[in-house]
Amino acid sequence: MTLAEDPTAEVTDLLQRLIRNECVNDGTPSSGHEVRSVDLLEDYLRLPGAEMKRYEPVPGRANLVLRIEGSDPKAPSLHLMGHTDVVPVTASGWKHDPFAGELIDGDVWGRGAIDMLDVTASMAVAVRRLMQSGFRPKGTLIYSAMADEEALGTHGAQWLTENAWDDVRSDFLVTEFGGARLPLSGPPKLPIMTAEKGSQWMRLRVRGTPGHVELRDLAIPLTRRVLTCGQPRQLHALYDAGAGKSDADVRALLDLAAATPNLTVTLRACRYPHRVRAWKQLPSGLFTCHDEPGPYVGAPPKEIRLAETRTTLKDESAEQGVRTIICREVVPGPKKDRWHPLYTTSVAEPLEVLQMFRLRQHHEQAYRVGVYDEFLDAVPCGYDKDSPDRQRPRFHRGPLQMIGWLVALVYNAMADLAAGLAGDFVG
Repeated sequence: MTLAEDPTAEVTDLLQRLIRNECVNDGTPSSGHEVRSVDLLEDYLRLPGAEMKRYEPVPGRANLVLRIEGSDPKAPSLHLMGHTDVVPVTASGWKHDPFAGELIDGDVWGRGAIDMLDVTASMAVAVRRLMQSGFRPKGTLIYSAMADEEALGTHGAQWLTENAWDDVRSDFLVTEFGGARLPLSGPPKLPIMTAEKGSQWMRLRVRGTPGHVELRDLAIPLTRRVLTCGQPRQLHALYDAGAGKSDADVRALLDLAAATPNLTVTLRACRYPHRVRAWKQLPSGLFTCHDEPGPYVGAPPKEIRLAETRTTLKDESAEQGVRTIICREVVPGPKKDRWHPLYTTSVAEPLEVLQMFRLRQHHEQAYRVGVYDEFLDAVPCGYDKDSPDRQRPRFHRGPLQMIGWLVALVYNAMADLAAGLAGDFVG
């Protein structure tokens, strides 16, 4: 079957040639070189029955507009608009040459193959076949191949609307699609967008005092906001050590709890050396032993030892001492034990206070993901189950790690919700 007999083959051939023209737009006026593809399309569409015009606002940045005038001036016009430029590539990240336009296993490989040289080529083939058939529309049919779409259209659509409006104006316009084929059974189903995004440039000027905000600056205002807006019957506010960097910060939180009957405050104490030394000197008989789950799937439980004491803050008397829960995490081997002190206004048992605080840590640090093995494979970046050393699982650092944790935690939260619902709900 020849190209003239097979429209798919004709579109494929034209698409491959557009890709090979390598009209890369890096945002500079001298890039793009869309004139290469305009030369190709102008030669391809040169048939009787249509008027073609070229516009080249700056050298090399060419646009092509073809018009088939309608038989009825009052009939609505239709504009098929494509663009010929493509964004830059990093060739090393490609499996095939991005500008070879190779046809491999039924797919055309190349930069712009789906943005949007495929549509530009398809529209051109459809218009050419209409002209070959002697088609005469009632309303005017316009086909355009625009430059500079990938960089705001300064030398393409914007220039034409400002300088050649009568040639491109239409009642209806079809251009780049807004989605992919929907994965539904039956015939192909494609989405239709009735609008297109645009750009709105503005300059925002803000006057203020430069500064740096820390958790201790926000702890009390946010707690008051929760109490006022949420109106909880009881609130146990849990803070990291950043909320109590100074003893004055700690006292402010404790005073807020003392003045608010439905508020309990627990915060991790800053491990200042002189206080850590005092906590380590507590008699061993004050400590009680407990087990906690290990840090990853299949890990042995951790041994923790809990004691209770009171800590005197700076410039305060012993009578004002703050209830302090000391958690000593026993680390086997040559490494030192870990000490986790908590200041609290709670009257609960030390283990209950610790477990409440741990709950906050577990959600923040994806404890449930590692310990309970829930939904670890939701994303490949969250947790590496093939780590050679199970005692040191490889967590990919930074934002990718957080994505994995967050996906798993959302899954866990929905599973908890489902478990708490009556009826046929499965987590």
